[in-house]
Amino acid sequence: LSAVPVDRSTTRTQPRSPDPVSPKHDLTEVPKAVALESEPVVRENFAEQMLSGVRASLTVEAAGLPMGRRPYVLVVDGRGDIELAQPLASITGLDHVTTRMVAASEWDRPLLWAVEREGLESMAQKISQQLGLGASVHETSSLARVGSPRTVMGWEEKGVLTTDKPLWMGAPVVEEPGELMPFENVSLAVVGQVEIRRFLEQRRGRWSRNKGSTERREISERRVVLLDLHGPFCFLRIVLGVTNFRGAPHFREGSGVLSMKALVEGLPELFPGMHVEGKRVAHAQGAKAMQDSESERSSFEITGWSAWEEHTRLCRVHRGLSLELASSPVGLPT
Repeated sequence: LSAVPVDRSTTRTQPRSPDPVSPKHDLTEVPKAVALESEPVVRENFAEQMLSGVRASLTVEAAGLPMGRRPYVLVVDGRGDIELAQPLASITGLDHVTTRMVAASEWDRPLLWAVEREGLESMAQKISQQLGLGASVHETSSLARVGSPRTVMGWEEKGVLTTDKPLWMGAPVVEEPGELMPFENVSLAVVGQVEIRRFLEQRRGRWSRNKGSTERREISERRVVLLDLHGPFCFLRIVLGVTNFRGAPHFREGSGVLSMKALVEGLPELFPGMHVEGKRVAHAQGAKAMQDSESERSSFEITGWSAWEEHTRLCRVHRGLSLELASSPVGLPT
């Protein structure tokens, strides 16, 4: 077969001329700034309103009192004297280990919980007469009548700035004017720390011997340092990291830890005759799930807030202060 000659001059692709650019799409022309309409502004305001609504609806409740307590409790003074262990064991009939723990305590401590009040009243009378130790019997359910404390946010010239929000539980701090209360008539100080331990619960892998089960691992631990101030009609809570100590008595510039320590040490000078409890650490007990337990990973927080709320109220009623508070008439959940 003979090859057909092909004219390559006719099949070669000719360069294509660029399309004319329309004036309104001229790339060399710098676009002018156009004033934004009100639509984006409206969207931003709407988002801010939604965010503020979520913040306002987010509520953090204070921890309640421990559950399952017996109706009545016997509380004794904290003397920190181990020599009182044997006499306490003879009067109450408790084991020496328990009485030694109570006798060595430097804060007012429950000695015995019971169903009947008469037996505890008899023990309290013998302890006061024979040992000269303050002892009192209280109804457990009455502790819930003590109102929630007011968080001290800072100091002003005429008193302290407080709020009824439980900021010590991690409640969001919203910019709002607090309530000014006089810093006076304080007769009891409860000092201590609350332990918070965080755990992570994770399902075991398929190569584990116990496949499908979960294991709990501690991932963090922290302590909240606080000071509760009680008076006839007030219940204030100062929290390290939440309260602004500027303007407070014995303020130390640049250190909240030193400011709080100096304030605690200077309380007897500020309020003559007041009683300062020994420092107690409320160790973590109980559990509160922070996420869905059916998820692949879930975290827990085990705190000592319930033990602390009971401790500070027992100290209050044991020292003869009233249950009702003029500043916070609503009690804790039981």
